[in-house]
Amino acid sequence: MDQQKAIQLQLAQKEHLRVTFEWAQNAFLRKFSPNSKPIAFETHEGWFIKKINDPNCRFYIASLDNDKIGTCRLDFSEDFGKAEISYLLDPRFHGKGLGFLMIELLVLEAITEANNRAKPLTLIAKVHQDNIPSLKIFEKAKFEKTSPENTEYVEFKRNINI
Repeated sequence: MDQQKAIQLQLAQKEHLRVTFEWAQNAFLRKFSPNSKPIAFETHEGWFIKKINDPNCRFYIASLDNDKIGTCRLDFSEDFGKAEISYLLDPRFHGKGLGFLMIELLVLEAITEANNRAKPLTLIAKVHQDNIPSLKIFEKAKFEKTSPENTEYVEFKRNINI
């Protein structure tokens, strides 16, 4: 079965608050976050509600069959010329190639957004230097490394020209 076709992205809704909080609390995932400290539910809830209501954010829940497997997000600049791309994959689904497929689907969403706005778009990803699988995913997804070596977060970019 073609897993890329099986992965579905849907815009995050209030009903996804609990599962996204559970992922945000996962110690393995937190260590690669800019804020690696545990997060209170109220703090996560405020952040989540703000993101799902932000017109410059496309926040998706990724599903495979009937399982929620993670989140991916595009945070656009005010002029929609740049977007920070990020994702989180439930550790139960690590090592199956699903992170790459999620990024590829998110890039397709970004291409659609760029075409709808008739405007080129630069995607930017910031990956913790110790998150080797994610570093490899962005390289495989044709993102160019733009940050100097030996930085805590490695920055990648990919231009979408229309």
